Amino acid sequence: MGMVRVVRVLGYILLLIGVVVILVGTGATLVNDGLGAFLWLFAPWNVANFVMMIVVIAPGLLVLKLAEKLKNRRDNTL
Repeated sequence: MGMVRVVRVLGYILLLIGVVVILVGTGATLVNDGLGAFLWLFAPWNVANFVMMIVVIAPGLLVLKLAEKLKNRRDNTL
């Protein structure tokens, strides 16, 4: 298993963990606080929530981008 593949798998794992954290958080909000609080999470003026979603997903996306750059560098040197 090459380094690019390991980094790509790590990126997908981090992305999956981020999505699961977001889904569990929004589901818990729906169950505990009701539909109004759930809808407030996705309101367009709730900028803090969108920023936090990006922060949670960013590590997975950055590692996937790193895997792509490693693959391009490997292909260019061959």
